Amino acid sequence: MNLESKTSFTALLLILLTFCGSIFSASAETDGIPVTTKSFKAKELLLQGRNANELGDFLKAQKLCKQAIKEDPHFAHAYFMLAYSSNSTQEFKENLEMAEQHAHHCSEAEQLLIKIGLSYFNATLAYRLDLAKQLVELLPKSPRAWIYRSFIQTENNDIDKARQSLKKAIALDEEFHYGYQQLGFSYLNLKPNDFGKAVQNMREAVKLVPESTQAYINLGDAWRGNAKLKMARQNYSKAIEKDPENALAYLKRAHSNVFLDDIEKARTDYQKAVELASEITQSAYSNYKAFTHIHEGKPMEAFDELKVVLEKIDQLNLTQGQKQGRNIFTLHNMIRICVHNKQYDQAEECLVKYAKVVKERMAAIQSERFALNQEANIELHRIYFLAHKGDFNQAHAKCTAVKKIYTELENENLMENYYGILAYVYFKENKFDDAIASYQKSDMNDIFNKYYLAMAYEQTGDKEKARELLKEVADFNFNNVEYALLRKQALKKIKSL
Repeated sequence: MNLESKTSFTALLLILLTFCGSIFSASAETDGIPVTTKSFKAKELLLQGRNANELGDFLKAQKLCKQAIKEDPHFAHAYFMLAYSSNSTQEFKENLEMAEQHAHHCSEAEQLLIKIGLSYFNATLAYRLDLAKQLVELLPKSPRAWIYRSFIQTENNDIDKARQSLKKAIALDEEFHYGYQQLGFSYLNLKPNDFGKAVQNMREAVKLVPESTQAYINLGDAWRGNAKLKMARQNYSKAIEKDPENALAYLKRAHSNVFLDDIEKARTDYQKAVELASEITQSAYSNYKAFTHIHEGKPMEAFDELKVVLEKIDQLNLTQGQKQGRNIFTLHNMIRICVHNKQYDQAEECLVKYAKVVKERMAAIQSERFALNQEANIELHRIYFLAHKGDFNQAHAKCTAVKKIYTELENENLMENYYGILAYVYFKENKFDDAIASYQKSDMNDIFNKYYLAMAYEQTGDKEKARELLKEVADFNFNNVEYALLRKQALKKIKSL
């Protein structure tokens, strides 16, 4: 039950960047999405920004897009690209609104892209799916148009269709490295997983852009999914060799060291990542460094370290929207640690702070749909807290409120969050059959849901299903606070079944 997975807009942006990358092309309209500007220099800057985005350098992409806008203040596509390289929900929305203001200067395809971006604030998933369909009908030979459609299909849980769209993009341009990377991420992150195909596609990307540090990082991630941790570490080390100043490569190598149970090496790499990180990523990397204490069985030491991280965020040279996103991420992790370890007074303090920051962001964004989604997110955290304490009447009442919000948003896929939290309430009530039925409707890409579904199966006597799920949990090898809290429990439970 990663509560940020489908309800946090910041998390959504990360998914967009992971699966979609850039959506621009220097090609003619029949081959790619057009770039409309009268300034040759502005176009060149944008295309360089696109390249930086696709190679994972979002800060460089931002800088180049801003330069492109300076050359052509009416450059809608540059505002759009800047939105998708931004560091906060507020910046994302503001730049999309600037793109919309200048949309009359650009092509129909570019206008569709702007509408897709804005639809996260003002329209339904069904509307977004229709826009993506229009895009590929308008530009059937554009690989990036098909990639955009694949993302929206993924959002709609049409994973097979999404992968077919990615394969279509690759067929249209077999040297399009980002198409392979996106397909690799799909096999790596989404069920049904195929970790072998994830490695295969990431290797193809490395062949096409052997100079790319990010390509080696992505290949390392694929090996991590295969539970080949030494191979993962080897590829992260290659990325470091190519760019010794790449903070993300050190972060990822630290993750692999954690799961190889080499905590001291992990801490060294995490510290290096924090030192090299930009201010925009520094606090997030510090969160992962704090998790090493959880893996050592000292969760409240992690909490104490995160308190320091939280205090430092306000001192960073960031916009208010950027600070809000980093505060929300850190507070989420602090809440999970406290509740899991029955430190309810501290959890309550963090919940109050979390709700306050989320509501400040809601006020800044000024979108009814966004606000509803964030209200649900606050309630999900509160339900987890209430269920863990045993206050089941309040927990069920809030589950009903969450269901009502998701119904109003007209997005059936968000209901997976509702079923996941409802299942957890049932589990804590010892209503294991009800828990199983609800978990089966939840997001099974979520490691928290998978772990507690396994526990529910064990309680009903189905040890085979429990063992199968726990094996998947134990081999997850991707670092978040939920996994840090559950990994050793899963490994221990496998031995006892």
